[in-house]
Amino acid sequence: MNLCCAALAFLLVQEKVELKFQPQQGDKITTVERMTMSLKLKEGDQDWDFEQRGTEKKVRELLEVKDGKVQKITVDTRVDIEETKEPGASIFSLKENPLHATKATVTRDGDQIKVEGVETLDKKAEKSFRLEDPLSRAFPKKPVAVGDSWEVSGKVQ
Repeated sequence: MNLCCAALAFLLVQEKVELKFQPQQGDKITTVERMTMSLKLKEGDQDWDFEQRGTEKKVRELLEVKDGKVQKITVDTRVDIEETKEPGASIFSLKENPLHATKATVTRDGDQIKVEGVETLDKKAEKSFRLEDPLSRAFPKKPVAVGDSWEVSGKVQ
């Protein structure tokens, strides 16, 4: 019996597995992105300090999935802010970005993507809504075994 289990375990380690995003209706995906930047300059006797930080928190709820493709989601942008501390300032100033505290419904209609609930946004901000999870492109394109590696290239959207 132990030999059988050991052989089975050995076979499982040797096999490759496919890693992919498998969306299911009702799934909720929460993403939090944080950015910080600090710039320190010296010009003669003068020191200049500039700092900026940002936070974005989104909750995506998958409302409809058909044949493994997301057809409809809600995107609840709970936080989308930037904070800046200008040279010489002692405190940060806060700016709410256009998507801050918005909730949109994104629907696939044939080849078109329809966004509702954020009609006041410009087209550039509206294009930031998508049905695919941005992290799903980090999965490998082919099955992998333990210890395999793969590269992800291209611009993060």
